[in-house]
This record gives sequence, structure tokens and C-alpha cells, in this order.
Amino acid sequence: MSTLNIAVSDDKCWVCGSKNIGSVHHCLSKHLKSVKNITVPVCNKCHKSINATDIKGMIGFLCKLAQNSKEISNCIIVIKKQLEEYDKNKKKIQSENV
Repeated sequence: MSTLNIAVSDDKCWVCGSKNIGSVHHCLSKHLKSVKNITVPVCNKCHKSINATDIKGMIGFLCKLAQNSKEISNCIIVIKKQLEEYDKNKKKIQSENV
């Protein structure tokens, strides 16, 4: 899967119009590790404000985290069942050898 990154070049902050560009804002949260993203120039003040109120980004990150947690939980359940089956087989073999 290829990545697509679009960096918008501008000499003004896309939020307030200031010419004091301090950074770029990722339109999709970096936490999502998306394969497509767009960055836009913003001043430091606006960037702090955007990140402080980026509810959609946090919700997306938390959803991805929850999905990964479910996958890990499912793996743990499978491993636990395999270990239980191993223990049963081990006890069966030991009892047959006695």
C-alpha cells in the first residue's frame, strides 16, 4: 500500500492568515498512521489551538486503539485455549505412560 502525502505550500496560516508560519498541521491525526494525509501551514498559536480541540482526531485514535485492543484480546483467548489443550494432551500422555 503506497502512501500519499500532500503538503500545501502557503505563506499564511490557514486559520488566522498570519504570515508567522511556525509549523504544519496534519489534517488527519498522526496517531492514525494513515496512508493518506494533507498538511497545511499554520502559526504556532493556531496549531496549539487546533490540537487542543482536535476531538475528531482523538476519537479516531481511541477507536483505532480499541480495535487493536480487541485484536490483542482475541489473540490472548486463542493462546489461552491452545495452552489449555496442550495441558490436557500433556496430562493424557503422562497418564498413559504410568
